[in-house]
Amino acid sequence: MSIAWDEFYSSRVRWLKDSVTMDLRRIMGDPNVISFFAGLPDPALYPVEDIRLALDHVMAEQGREVLQHAPPAGDGLLKSYLTEKLRRGNVPAQEENMLVLSGSIQGLDLVAEMLLDPGDAVIVEDPTFSGALEVFAKYGARFITVPVDDEGLQVESLAATLLQQRAKFLYTMPTCHNPTGVDLSLARRRRLLAIAREFGLPLVTDDPYGELRYRGTAPPELLALDGEANVIMIGSFSKILAPGLRLGWLLAPSPVVETLRLEKLSADRSTNHLVQRLAAEMARQGMLDRYRETMVTVYGEKLEAILAAMRLYFPPAVKWTTPCGGYFIWVTLPVGLDASLLLERALAQQVAFIPGASFFAAGGGENTLRLCFVNTPLAQIPEGIQRLGRLITELIDGCGDDSPA
Repeated sequence: MSIAWDEFYSSRVRWLKDSVTMDLRRIMGDPNVISFFAGLPDPALYPVEDIRLALDHVMAEQGREVLQHAPPAGDGLLKSYLTEKLRRGNVPAQEENMLVLSGSIQGLDLVAEMLLDPGDAVIVEDPTFSGALEVFAKYGARFITVPVDDEGLQVESLAATLLQQRAKFLYTMPTCHNPTGVDLSLARRRRLLAIAREFGLPLVTDDPYGELRYRGTAPPELLALDGEANVIMIGSFSKILAPGLRLGWLLAPSPVVETLRLEKLSADRSTNHLVQRLAAEMARQGMLDRYRETMVTVYGEKLEAILAAMRLYFPPAVKWTTPCGGYFIWVTLPVGLDASLLLERALAQQVAFIPGASFFAAGGGENTLRLCFVNTPLAQIPEGIQRLGRLITELIDGCGDDSPA
């Protein structure tokens, strides 16, 4: 007897739907499409030979060990590497406060499971990483938004918000923000810590892109400024090694790390042991540092190419961020233009990007879009931006004399 499975679904999954990113994955691999949409590394740069050599070494020397479960909190060699690396950045990291994750999204899921009941408020940047919104929404979160500008989160707006409303935590990407690409300035970092201390607000920081920096010096981590702050810090190997390995990490205060460990134990028992030891071995041999240096060189060249093309081909009414690192440029069209309509026309011209509305928790952003430049072949960048610029100009001209441009 067949049944209607959706009648048995929990309230937690009834909201689930594919993101716009998933909807557009059908274009991946189409050589005729110039794609600025997917936040993925350039596969041509993957250190395939280094991975093979390190994997051979791990299996030859530690094969029987790494085919067993890893400790639930993570492999000791990898945690040692991560904590030492964080300490070099003046973050007071201890191995007992760290969990190794099956991808950084698992960290967001564990934090949400630990802190959120349906209807609880989460403060998020406006715009913010759409994947985090999906995770928090699954646990019934109610979103409070605070704007982002060229210096990152508007912390004084946060303070004003907290005078009116309480929240379980603030989720923030202070370095190489997704989708805008901006950094939270040093002055605002200090002010954010003071506000969090004043209001007793936990901070959940997410930093998958901070090591990919092409200009300037990275601001210090929040925990480097205040080692006693109530910060849960989440990081990832997806951008500095490979997303397919599904490896991340989480650093949390002592009062909560044990709860997070128990949650992870019930979720997956442990993160892939072989992958953890592979990453540790690649770090030991200097492979991770060499790969990062290659990415910084290649992606930095692509960033300069796309910025030059935008200055040349985008009409003056269009504004955009100038990131110091990461993957993304955030574009703002004149008010009244719709990036979804632009996408329809762009796909017809074999160019793709992500409309910005999906990054806004409370709606809006219809005149914004995100461009990912790292996955696009360098030679295709000027042509893709020229096509987009022509289409934007046509949309502006189509608004007639009342155009907001």
